[in-house]
Amino acid sequence: MALQTRFESLDLSTLTQLPQLARQELTERRDALVQRAALERARLTQRQQRLTGKLIDDSERRACTVAQRSLQRAGELLEHAPLARVKTAASKLQQRAEGLQQRVAAIDVPAIPDYDKLNVSQVNAYLAEMDAHQLEKVRAYESANKDRVTVLREIDRLLV
Repeated sequence: MALQTRFESLDLSTLTQLPQLARQELTERRDALVQRAALERARLTQRQQRLTGKLIDDSERRACTVAQRSLQRAGELLEHAPLARVKTAASKLQQRAEGLQQRVAAIDVPAIPDYDKLNVSQVNAYLAEMDAHQLEKVRAYESANKDRVTVLREIDRLLV
C-alpha cells in the first residue's frame, strides 16, 4: 500500500522528466570529471617542467664544475713546467676555467635582463610569461638576494 501511494504521488510530467534529468546529471558529472582531469594534467605538466628544468640545470652545473676543476688542475700542472709554450697553454686553460665558473654562476641567475635593477612591478611583468621552472629560478635568486615579499608572493600565486 505504501508503494502504491508513492507512485500515486508521482505525476506523469515528473516521470517523463526523469530521463532528461538523469542525462543532465550525467553530463554535469562528466564535465566535472573532465575539468578535474584537465586541472590535474596542468599540475602534472607544470611539475614535469619544473623537474626537467632542475635536472638540466643540475647536469649543466655538474658538467661545468667538473670541466672547471679539470682545467684548473691542468693549469696548475702546466704552471710548473719550464717551457714558455706550456705556460701560455696554462694561462689559456685558466681563462677557460674562469669562463666556466661564470657559466655556473649564470645558471642560477633568472632569465630577466638587468634583474637586479628592476623594481617589483617590472619584475612581476616578466613573471607572467615564465614557465614553472623559470619561476622557481627567480624565486631562488630573489630569496637569496633582495628577498622582496611582493615578488615572492606573485611567484607563489603563479605557481598554484
